[in-house]
Amino acid sequence: MKIELEESLVKEFEYIIELHKKHGAPVKCESVKELIDLVLYSVADGSCRPGSWERGMLESMGIIAECDEHSEYRRDYGKPSIDNSFHPGAGLYGDVASNKPILIAFGDDNCKALNQAERLMDEKRVNTVLKEIIHICLYSGSRHAGIRKSILENCNFMSVLYENPETRAKWIWIEETLTQHEIFFKSFLAAIQPTFTELKDKLDTFYTSHWPGRNYHSYEVMWSKEWCKENDQLDLLNNPSCLQNCYRRIISVCSHLGIRLDGNRKILETIKEADEKRFYSWAKSWLMEFDFFFLDLYEVVKVDLTFFCRTDLLKFRPWPNDVDEYLKVRQFYKSQLDHKDQNCIVLDRQWGTPKDYGGEAKE
Repeated sequence: MKIELEESLVKEFEYIIELHKKHGAPVKCESVKELIDLVLYSVADGSCRPGSWERGMLESMGIIAECDEHSEYRRDYGKPSIDNSFHPGAGLYGDVASNKPILIAFGDDNCKALNQAERLMDEKRVNTVLKEIIHICLYSGSRHAGIRKSILENCNFMSVLYENPETRAKWIWIEETLTQHEIFFKSFLAAIQPTFTELKDKLDTFYTSHWPGRNYHSYEVMWSKEWCKENDQLDLLNNPSCLQNCYRRIISVCSHLGIRLDGNRKILETIKEADEKRFYSWAKSWLMEFDFFFLDLYEVVKVDLTFFCRTDLLKFRPWPNDVDEYLKVRQFYKSQLDHKDQNCIVLDRQWGTPKDYGGEAKE
């Protein structure tokens, strides 16, 4: 497609580039084409990513269509080519793309699905899943620091991106991907902490970094009080000691894992293909840390997710670097935990491990 510009517009764009070259700018452009590409990518990102700063710009301009379709998150540009319908049971935990729960009742034709849902909600199954999830929350990753390490390094990644405006301008979409990582981490904690209060106290002492990216709204965080009010889900915050409710909240957040894994790997893939050696080494280290956490969670809840979520939203690209190396590194870190430390248990709606209590695991 070729776009013809008015001569007066070209002159203004050339003047902007002249000022950029002479005085610099937070996002410096070297040519009119680079400037136009930046603006057009921002428009496209705002169109398919509700909640982004680009979307705020488009809303101010009044060019967001007044329909539900334009309020849905899309991973790729252009009209969605996938079937947006949900398979049986998907309505229990909502539309992953729009982040809004859609409650769909099971009909007579879905008796099999209902029976499977009841099995997944079995107390033993819920207990097993929560044990493994808490273990990941505490000990996943290369330094066995769990979610708190991923949160801090995601903040660091965003800070470095802001310190390098040229890189940020080249791949402006990376900023929103990291922001969605941050929202995922916050949503995960909001889902688990009402039930596991000691876990909340422990993680809060580590989570001290200020998020350097865009100021996202509290209603974007799933299971925050604001999100629950907007989506009529306050019931699942009541009775915090109910493990089944905790399970429901966690599964609804984990239904975003396919998007998170795919976006995370897209960042590394992009930097690798661009041969950005200056950024590649530290980006690979941080992105691998996030990937370990996301993938550990995914493996624990995969059976649940394939039933409760749209299967197309659980697909993600392979790790873009040496896959064998990735698997070896991940397995090595997982094997370093002492056997007793891996015996993370759920007891009286709390958590406990030998490492934290300085004794034998409670049975």
